[in-house]
Amino acid sequence: MKRYDVIIAGGGAIGLWTAWFMQKHGLDVLVIERDRAGNGCSWGNAGMIVPSHFIPLAAPGVVAKGLRWMFSAESPFSITPRPDPALMDWLLRFAGHSNSRNVERSARLLLNLNLRSRDLYGTMSSKLGYKLHRKGLLIMFTTPHGEREENDTLRKATRLGLEPEYYKGSALRDFEPAVGEEVRGAVHYTSDAHTDPAEMMTALRKNLEGSIIYDPLIRFNTNGNEIISAVTAGGEYAAGNFVVAAGVWSGTLLRNLGISLPLVGGKGYSFMVPAHTPISTPAILSEARVAVTPLGSEIRFGGTMQIGKGLPGFTRGKLRGMTGSIGRYLPSYEMNGRVPEKVWAGLRPLSPDGLPYIGQAGRFSNLFVGTGHAMMGISLAPVTGELLAAAVTQRTMPEGWQQLSPGRFAK
Repeated sequence: MKRYDVIIAGGGAIGLWTAWFMQKHGLDVLVIERDRAGNGCSWGNAGMIVPSHFIPLAAPGVVAKGLRWMFSAESPFSITPRPDPALMDWLLRFAGHSNSRNVERSARLLLNLNLRSRDLYGTMSSKLGYKLHRKGLLIMFTTPHGEREENDTLRKATRLGLEPEYYKGSALRDFEPAVGEEVRGAVHYTSDAHTDPAEMMTALRKNLEGSIIYDPLIRFNTNGNEIISAVTAGGEYAAGNFVVAAGVWSGTLLRNLGISLPLVGGKGYSFMVPAHTPISTPAILSEARVAVTPLGSEIRFGGTMQIGKGLPGFTRGKLRGMTGSIGRYLPSYEMNGRVPEKVWAGLRPLSPDGLPYIGQAGRFSNLFVGTGHAMMGISLAPVTGELLAAAVTQRTMPEGWQQLSPGRFAK
């Protein structure tokens, strides 16, 4: 049996960028991915690289808003409690971190992660064969409350060193003519960028050709405090190091190894429409929690966050709420709540404090984890790969990133 230097469980953006950086270190890598078709979160998301998103999901007011919205079928965010001990434990931890102290200790870290990732995207784009678009991100609001929230975030961003621009009235519509009259204003984060996720993922797969197998991972074999092999439906593969980067399914893989990692899925949807009215700048429709990304001849709309155990299928009410909100911001894309024929759905992996898990995990000295990135999986994929490659080769996380440890919730 051939022995690899590193086996990576998961061939989404995190797993593939990790494989790329491992290979740059001269390591022989095998990626095990269950889905050849490309249906995961790395393919259907908005493709945004977001230094502007320095506030973690666990922030003041989020729990109250989720509980209030859980009774609305069309709300953009909801928490669905189920009689499941792991989910209830996650919800209690999430509530405990949804405060200003968590925001203060996480904001600089998230900003630095996103800035480094954006720079890596730029450096690697021509080498790997995808495009990076540096048009920033426009966060639009339609209500006085939304305006106050975005002004508060703008002030925080300025203190952190970002230089967002503020647009209102005719100046906003001169900047982005597709914006409707109901929009009170917008903050333009010039720090942000975007890429076509399918183009980027295809480029990574091509560059890693020969190092990826498409086969469901069944289990890991262990010997004492080391993992020795990964078993798939088609065979057994040995390695010196193992990385779990399987999105929301990482929790199950780790649980089978006796490692408890608080992780739940947050369901989101996206769909594409023809770009019949040009939109030049990616946007967030703030109150609606909808992302808008121009991708060539089409526009991708993405949104909703449904937190709960094993949420099946589509929730038509959530889709109606999402599509019914778009016209307030972009009148030429008014959908009147119609549900599109083709909708992508995926489960984003959520940690209780809003920070990803990156680093060595549990009692196994050769096991590493990269998951829990919430809505920032694409945004943080390159820097996650870089950090995991450093952790494997140096046997320690680079200075300053220990807050991301997968063991931070260990009992």
